[in-house]
Amino acid sequence: MNDPFHQLDTTLSQVWQRLARGTKDRRASTRHPTLATLSETGPQARTVVLRGVDIPAKTIEIHTDRRSDKVAELTKTPQATLHVWDAKASLQMRLRCTATLKHADTEKWAQIPETAQRVYGGTPAPGHEISQPKAHDPQPNPNDFTIIYLQITQIETLHLGSDLHRRARFTAPDWQGHWIAP
Repeated sequence: MNDPFHQLDTTLSQVWQRLARGTKDRRASTRHPTLATLSETGPQARTVVLRGVDIPAKTIEIHTDRRSDKVAELTKTPQATLHVWDAKASLQMRLRCTATLKHADTEKWAQIPETAQRVYGGTPAPGHEISQPKAHDPQPNPNDFTIIYLQITQIETLHLGSDLHRRARFTAPDWQGHWIAP
């Protein structure tokens, strides 16, 4: 069979290939996953952009503004889930993670195009009420730039195959997979 989701090893390989593609291809289904965190009022979810994937280290990199709610939430509770839906493959990926934050990384900041730097900084800070969209002054500020490194501790996949749905779980540190009931 040519379907990579019939075997555990090729399922896991597909996850990493598709995540890596999401960091390079703006049209990839995996480019914009949903990051779920825990706030004082309950679960929070938002769309983020994949910025880096380190397959050997099993980490994912995303960027945000230091003053965002997600930074405060991850500082208090560093556990998160990244949900990725790859429509082309009919594949759901849920990645349990532990987050580490790095603020004001000047080397990474220098790699970001000036037009993209505008989303890190500005007045008022993210989440504050404004009277109209133009009431936000997007002044880039490298001190507000934060990298969120997500150390993956578990990957769960659900492939919606035309013949059979297949669900698998892979857990650190050995990443040996197991089939689980869909």
